[in-house]
Amino acid sequence: MTQNFYPHFGRIEPNQEQINLHDSMNRQLLNLCKKLPRPLQNSAAIFLRQYNPTDNFMFDFMSLFYPPSYSILYWISNFSIRDEIHTRQNREFGSKAMSMALFLHLLDDHIADGDIRVDHMHLQLRTEAWNVYMENLEYLGNQVPNGKEIIREYIEEYFDNIYDPPAIQTIDEYANLFPKQIATWRIVVNLLARDLLEENIHSVLDEVYSSFGISWRLLDDLQDWEKDLENKQKAAVYYIISEDKRASWENSERKEILERKGLFEKILVEKIITELEKAKRLAFDLKWKEFANEFESLKKPLEDFYGNGR
Repeated sequence: MTQNFYPHFGRIEPNQEQINLHDSMNRQLLNLCKKLPRPLQNSAAIFLRQYNPTDNFMFDFMSLFYPPSYSILYWISNFSIRDEIHTRQNREFGSKAMSMALFLHLLDDHIADGDIRVDHMHLQLRTEAWNVYMENLEYLGNQVPNGKEIIREYIEEYFDNIYDPPAIQTIDEYANLFPKQIATWRIVVNLLARDLLEENIHSVLDEVYSSFGISWRLLDDLQDWEKDLENKQKAAVYYIISEDKRASWENSERKEILERKGLFEKILVEKIITELEKAKRLAFDLKWKEFANEFESLKKPLEDFYGNGR
């Protein structure tokens, strides 16, 4: 690996219905502001627009997330065994729940890290987002056997691992923690799949989604390793380097870590590719070829570079 390598996912080209889903989820977030008391609405809208990752004037919060994080809802509905009206209606409930789950994941991180001032607007916005999330989740739960129990289990899994995560010693333990920390996303996939698809497909999709989530977490950490080092944040690279060198990380000794960049970069890229390959294979096994191709598109830049650079 050369030090000029910047790890990134490849672009996924969505079809028109996926674009429509993306846009509707953006609108659902803007509509959230209208649920707040009138004096808070403008401030909430301005706050949301600060998350716009593009130079485009159009609000596009969903562009902060790689497409499989929400396109999976489209693919579930695309292969639905239920009638069209039921499928579209319940996907709408799923997309509302997912848009809130993605927003809450980001908002809660920033609040917990102290990056966002805790005031009445932010607290009210978070409360309304959680209420919308739970309302739509409970509707989906009512469509499947034991839905309430499933919701309870996933919500508890989320808080168990986000509020008081277990001690981590290895990169595998670190990677396997992330799916639990996005249990609020996974539950939407689980309930919608249970409702619209044949029996047991939901468990396969949970594996697909978890592998995708792990690949994303590792890529994000690889991109941000210098920031994590500066902040002494124990992320993926920390668990890759040998235990005798972890003191260098804890002391923010950049030179010591930089000397090992080629090694930890190679290991993490391999792990990312492995997780995306797993997601792709499972999707192909379901005969969801176009969904599988999304993971192929994501891993292509990593695979191309690794193939040329090893």
